[in-house]
Amino acid sequence: MRRQIFISLVLLGVVVLAVLQLTGGLTGPQPHDDNSEIRLTEFAPPNPSAVPSVSSLQTSLDFICREVLDERWAVAAQEVMRLENMWRNMRASGPVLEIEESISKGIENLHLQILRQNTQGVLDAAEELTAQFSQLRM
Repeated sequence: MRRQIFISLVLLGVVVLAVLQLTGGLTGPQPHDDNSEIRLTEFAPPNPSAVPSVSSLQTSLDFICREVLDERWAVAAQEVMRLENMWRNMRASGPVLEIEESISKGIENLHLQILRQNTQGVLDAAEELTAQFSQLRM
């Protein structure tokens, strides 16, 4: 008996849903054709993490020095290319400042010292770059 009542209720529910679908009762509100809809758009500020900071440059430089001291030259070479890309993304467009040119040359020197596998040369170049990065913070 319970089974017959349950089946009857399920069939009744299916019939009610079918009728509502056919009559348009389940389609929800219809859009207006008079262009009175309002579309809201939220504009987000630019992602600050997309532009590297001076501290991220210094962190990368510190990592390079650790890798050189551990004689992992290939990893250091990859990181110096990453440092160079971060620096390019950070540089301001427009006229090149003297400090920017000096940092670019310092990164090139760092890369050269890594290719030569000159530990002391890398550490000296890193020390100069650290001093230049500290000038950017001012």
